[in-house]
Amino acid sequence: LFFPLLSLLLPTRYVIKRYRSRTNWYMDLFILVLGAAIMGAIIGPLKNAEQIGPHDGGKMALNNLMVVLVFGTLSTIGSLSTFSHNKLIFWRESSQNASVFAVWLSRNAVDLLFVCFQTLVFAGVVYDMTTPLMSMSNFWLIYFAIAIANSGLGYFLSTLIPRRNLTLYAALLVMLIGAFFSGTMPFLRILKKDVLSPKGSF
Repeated sequence: LFFPLLSLLLPTRYVIKRYRSRTNWYMDLFILVLGAAIMGAIIGPLKNAEQIGPHDGGKMALNNLMVVLVFGTLSTIGSLSTFSHNKLIFWRESSQNASVFAVWLSRNAVDLLFVCFQTLVFAGVVYDMTTPLMSMSNFWLIYFAIAIANSGLGYFLSTLIPRRNLTLYAALLVMLIGAFFSGTMPFLRILKKDVLSPKGSF
């Protein structure tokens, strides 16, 4: 009987906390829409498949990298508050044998709804303004995977880094990882040839 009650109590309590801090979520959502609109305006509508030249691939890759970096950074920053807020309450409750796994699972389950909606909003704006050569469902799935990965990174960082430095360090880390390990700068084939295999073979 205790576990079913706990499985309802923790998500309900976290939903109430999210509702009380809904103004912050509205601001996060506004920044997501603003970032998507700015990226869409910078990139503009993509060419049709017949109009893409041999030198357009690198430009398209860099454009996509810019959008992914913006969305990944905002997703990471938006997830920092899930575990960084109320740390003292969490440690007090866990010291009284409250299940850490139950807290983690309940907050992730609730946040998943917000992640899905935020991804839909961001991907919808970018898709409408850039008209990529894929379906909206595939486009959303790509950015949903990015949101899941970066939200997890935000959860992890929020448990390690002090709160006063958390946002700055998280944004810097996402930008560095995304810029240098994305397979775009440099391209994977160049990385394999010049860095991983200087002699041209493994």
